[in-house]
Amino acid sequence: MDTTIVLYRVEKPYIDTECSLGEGPYFRDEDQTLRFVDIIKRKIYWLDIRKGPSSLHSHQLDISAGCTTDSTMDKGSFIFGGKYGMYRFTEASDNSPHPVVTELAKYPIPDDLRQNFRANDGGVDPAGHYWIAVMNDDSVKEPTNEAFVLRYGPDPVRPPRRFLDGLTIPNGIAWSPDGSIMYLCDSPSKNLYAFDFDVNNIDHPISNQRVLFHLEGDGVPDGHAVDVEGCIWQAIYGGGKVLRISPEGRVLTEIHLPTRCVTCPTFAGTDLYITTAEEGNPKTYPESARFGGRVFRCHVGVEGLKLHRYNHKTS
Repeated sequence: MDTTIVLYRVEKPYIDTECSLGEGPYFRDEDQTLRFVDIIKRKIYWLDIRKGPSSLHSHQLDISAGCTTDSTMDKGSFIFGGKYGMYRFTEASDNSPHPVVTELAKYPIPDDLRQNFRANDGGVDPAGHYWIAVMNDDSVKEPTNEAFVLRYGPDPVRPPRRFLDGLTIPNGIAWSPDGSIMYLCDSPSKNLYAFDFDVNNIDHPISNQRVLFHLEGDGVPDGHAVDVEGCIWQAIYGGGKVLRISPEGRVLTEIHLPTRCVTCPTFAGTDLYITTAEEGNPKTYPESARFGGRVFRCHVGVEGLKLHRYNHKTS
């Protein structure tokens, strides 16, 4: 068995954003739009990668956004998991010169506790359900094991199903190419988990939780993306890198970045776009602080798995 690890080194950022917590990169193939969020600054960014960084736009939100997805319902908009629930972001057009944000549903959290939570990550399963990881909002409360994952069906007004209580900082919900495995991290545990996934079992779709990969050394696993070969590209927050991990849990590739707080990758063709957060300890790590919060790009020679769209059927 070949144990050689392929190494990439990215020296400069692709986009000079100054995100406090850049997250949730998502690529829309039909118009070559890359978008991502800054959870702390409550911003959504987007650009046309054919035109490059000069096409970058942003919109200031009233609430934080943690993850976004396209939907099957209509063009010119997308769905995001936000501070209090699920929202639609309708993009500016000839008929509407400014973006419009519409709340679709609140998370099923008691009103007196709602302020303590926010969305952190999410993904869409092969059946078109939107899974949103909800955790303690660390601007309000230190993260504890009160985090959980919600699964929304086509009508977001209908109560979602709740799974995986007892998490702390859930990240990176994704699926294998055949849809039979779901991946999720709980960052403080340093574990990337795999679950058997049955798309036809509405009540109990996930089972057989196991540790696919445990991170040794600096950092914790954050967001991830899956490629067409079934490998997981795992961001290492605090470790300054992205790892390509095989379906068996072996590290195949390392991408080294000039900043430590790497949050999440996404694919656009065979390029990987990687969000980062600001350096929390700039005096100790001045070089990391210089590039923290930027977006990076790395050509990796393998395509990403096409993402499923939220099967949204109501307004």
